[in-house]
This record gives sequence, C-alpha cells and structure tokens, in this order.
Amino acid sequence: DYINDLGVRTIWLSPMFESPMADFGYDISNYTNIAPIFGTFADFDEMLAAIHARGMQLLLDFVPNHTSDKHKWFVESRHNRTNNKRDWYVWADGSPSGGPPNNWQSVFGGSAWEYDNTTDQYYLHQFTKEQPDLNFRNLATREEMNGVLRFWLQRGVDGFRMDAVAHLLEDEELRNETCVVDGVVSTDCSDWGTMNHTRTYAQVGFLDIMREYREVLDSTEFYNASHPRFMVGEMYDNLDAIVKLYGNATSPICQFPFNFLLIGLQRVDWTGSNLASTIAQWLDATTADQWPNWVLGNHDNHRVASRLGPALARTANFLLLTLPGTPTTYYGEEIGMENGEVSWNQTVDPNALNTNNINKSRDPERTPMQWNSSMNAGFTAPGVETWLPVGSSYVGTNVADQLLSNTSMLQLYTRLVRIRSEQPALQHANYRLVQSTASLLAYAREYNGTSASSTASAATTSTTYNQYLVILNFGSVALMDAAIYGPALSAYRPVGTVVLSASLTAAGNATLNLSCVAIAPGEAYLVRLAPMS
Repeated sequence: DYINDLGVRTIWLSPMFESPMADFGYDISNYTNIAPIFGTFADFDEMLAAIHARGMQLLLDFVPNHTSDKHKWFVESRHNRTNNKRDWYVWADGSPSGGPPNNWQSVFGGSAWEYDNTTDQYYLHQFTKEQPDLNFRNLATREEMNGVLRFWLQRGVDGFRMDAVAHLLEDEELRNETCVVDGVVSTDCSDWGTMNHTRTYAQVGFLDIMREYREVLDSTEFYNASHPRFMVGEMYDNLDAIVKLYGNATSPICQFPFNFLLIGLQRVDWTGSNLASTIAQWLDATTADQWPNWVLGNHDNHRVASRLGPALARTANFLLLTLPGTPTTYYGEEIGMENGEVSWNQTVDPNALNTNNINKSRDPERTPMQWNSSMNAGFTAPGVETWLPVGSSYVGTNVADQLLSNTSMLQLYTRLVRIRSEQPALQHANYRLVQSTASLLAYAREYNGTSASSTASAATTSTTYNQYLVILNFGSVALMDAAIYGPALSAYRPVGTVVLSASLTAAGNATLNLSCVAIAPGEAYLVRLAPMS
C-alpha cells in the first residue's frame, strides 16, 4: 500500500531466488525456487496478486551471467571433464608457465580464474569465486536460461531487470587484456578498474542473447498488446554501446537500458549547465522511438542524500520526476535516506572484503528501510539483529515522521508523482532546454496531443494542462532576478503559475514573473505556462 500510495507503478525486486548469499542473492543456486529467508511460493503469489490488484507491475532481477557454485549445474560440471554439464561453464587449462589461463581480473578483486583440484582446470568467475560464469556459447545453456524466463512469466511476473549483461560472453581464444598502470600500457594487471576490457565485456554476440530474451517475452504464449512484458538492461559503458540495448524497430531488445549518467555525476558536477549537457547527451544519443529513462540511485552507488547533501537531494528528485521518460527510484530515496554507518567488522559486501578496501563497500547504501523512529526503524522487531545495521539517521528520517510533515521529502515526492501522473505534458517524451547557467537550469515540458480526461476510477480528478516550465537552482546562493523569459518562451505569457516548489513553501497557484525570478538555493519550481493565444 505504501508503494502504491507513492504513485509508483512498477516494482523491481532484487534477487529472491534460492542462494547461499555470497553476494546478496546474485549467486543463485536455483533459478526456479525462492530462498527460504524471503518466504515461500505462496508468499510470492500473494504478493504478486496484491501488486496486480493495485494496478502495479513486478520486475524480477534476472542474473544470467553466473550461478552459485552450489547450483546443481556447477556441481555436476566440476565433477569430471566428460559430464554433460561441463561445457555449461567456462573451463580452461592453466598457463603453460603456471597459474591461471590469462590475466583477466574479477570485478571484485583478484584473478577471474579459480583452480579446481578435482579436474585440474580453472573456471571463470568475473565476480566472486562463488559465482562461476555460465558459457553462453553453449546453446543448451542459453535455452535453459530462456526456460527460466518462461517459468516466471508463466507465474505472472511482468518483466525483468537484466543484470550485468555485458559480461555474458568472453573472447573464445582467452587472450590477455591490457591495462594502463602509471600511464604505461601493460599486460601485468592486478586491478579490474585499470584494465581495458576488450576480451571480457560487450563481446560480439551478447546482443543476440539479449534478443533471444526479448523473443521469449514477445512470444505468443506471453504477448498481450495491452499488457506487454518488458525488460530493462543494466550495462555500464559509453552511450553508443549502451543504446544498442534498445535494438531497433525490426529487432527490439530492451524497452530501455538503464541510464546511469546522473549517478555518475559528482557533487561538483551538479550545475545547471553541466546537467543541461548531461540530459542532452542521452536524448541526442537516442531516437524518437527510444523511450528515455533516468536513474538517480541504486544498490551499487552511494545514496543521493550522501552524494549531494540532503538539501540538494530534494532538488535532484524534482529533476528526476520532471524529466521525460521513466524515472527509477531506489528504496528510501523518497525520504532522503543517507548512507548507513557500517564498520569493517560489520561489512559483508564481497567487493570490499575481496579487495580489503572498505571504500569499495556497497553496504552503506543497502541498510534497512527506515519506517519509523522506533528501535530498528520499524524494519523488524526491537532487539532483532538486522542483516546490516540500521542507519543512525532513522530518528529524523523515516516514513512515519515524514507523513506528518507538510514539507517533508516524502510529501514532495508523492506530490510530484501525482502531478506527473495527471499531466500529459509530464508523461510524454518531450523536453526543450530554455536556459542553463552555473546555477540555473530551466526547461519546458510541452504536449500538443489530445489529453484524455481523468478516468472514473481515479482517486482524484484534475484539469490537464499541456505546457510546463521547470526551474531549478543548483547553486549555493539565491538568485534574485533571474531572467527566464525570452525568445525560447515567446509563445507564452511572461507570467506563469507555480504549481509546486521543491521546498513546498511556495503558495499553490502563485503567479511568477518569468522576467525576474527570485529562487533560493536548492529551490525548484514547476510552473504552468499560459499560451499567448
């Protein structure tokens, strides 16, 4: 009910499959079973039915690149060199000079190869050694994974978030990768971050595997024109590579690949001019039929309020929810949750443990949801030890308290989503830059199509307007006389109506002179424009 009340329409659920939990469930030992710590199939079916009853959709986190080393496929694969699952994984002899087959490194530190004494070969693991890579050059492996999708689609899920898809294929010849150490190109590499991943990342053919997944979703068994199943791809790369995950009109792949441009920005990069450029990068790299999307936070990056500060986190949410396309919100960002405090002794993230570097830990952004100000933040009963410590900010930053505050981040988030859901201009993929400076960003959201009236089943009704202006101040000082009005807005009257402000202090329907705008630092306005005629 809470998620539905936010106005969110789709939930992406992190892996809940059977797993030894060496990497938060991304090490799967059975793709068609649920880990007992999360519940049963009856629990899942009840949850899915409740989600659908509220008009929402559910995405599961599909992890195709690797399994757990406890998966029955891998247990059989490592039994001997002749079993029929041997080629389901990537096995290779060691180097003639001793050691692993090549210099490939794991994302989580150390060699990407682990020696198996039973069969005197190495297996590939691009993440932890407990996560052996599947061999997607084996057609039987590919079909088995297609079958996993069918299993969950038959159960009623609406789609999938596809994890780490650029890792699916590797160089068949197992050639070394190069890296740059102190400015010098070398093959003596020991850090995944310094390597040029020309042999292990985004290899020719991985898009074909992704197309197979889309074909499963679009097959006659599951296709419904009014309710298409969909998938979202995760890939960190340059834009030209990422947008290929859209596919094309005749051979589609993802409905969209995640856009991580905003996540990649540091605090110093959050200026009006730089954000205008960042937005343009994505929109210029995509075509009109490629639906945009924006991601501010996720489970692999520090929380927005910790990266930008609590005040600017409000402005960032205002930006996210007024840009064209689909916004993605990580749990807790709607209340401005900050990173939790996780000591080295409490750290469980293999990315930190394997590299002996707490700065690489993703645990701080994964601490429990903060529901109220009681012990354990209402996540579980007082006295129960949570899987990660509850963040200390829960006393002031929690759902219960923010529901009672008229100016809280939660109230802002909910109102933004509600307005977005009611106004066609904020739903369609239109965007026009009006002005950008070091502090200021202003853009128009316009829609000239026919607006549908509110449905009879809607909880509230509203009048729809087709032209909006968004003004955001990312600077540290107030702007007293910003001249927003000019040729870019010549089709509109120089006075607009403030529908919503980031501070939630501006009076609703207050008029705003666009020729001389006063806007506080961190403030943002959603302004309804009035056409000249």
